[in-house]
Amino acid sequence: MKHTGWRKPTPGLGVAEQLAQAGERVAVPKTRAFVVVKRVGAHIGLKGGDMMLLDTLGAFTQAQDWEEGQRPIVWASNAYLMEQTGFPRSSATRGALLRSA
Repeated sequence: MKHTGWRKPTPGLGVAEQLAQAGERVAVPKTRAFVVVKRVGAHIGLKGGDMMLLDTLGAFTQAQDWEEGQRPIVWASNAYLMEQTGFPRSSATRGALLRSA
């Protein structure tokens, strides 16, 4: 993995990048993606707060973000995340960063 950003490259980020690239080669409707995440969330260690944060971030995406060759990338403000989730700023921003890595 080539170091192009502010995060130090780690094996986990390398795997995440490979999975993201693989995901770009298929189209998955947003609703189907969220149904699957909700069905398997508890089995992969996601808590209720994690799901709320994913739902909040997913609300920003558009249908075309889930088409082949695209990535649903979201830039929500800290204030919006805090308002929608009820999390304090440190939890909302850290959670969003950790879950996007």
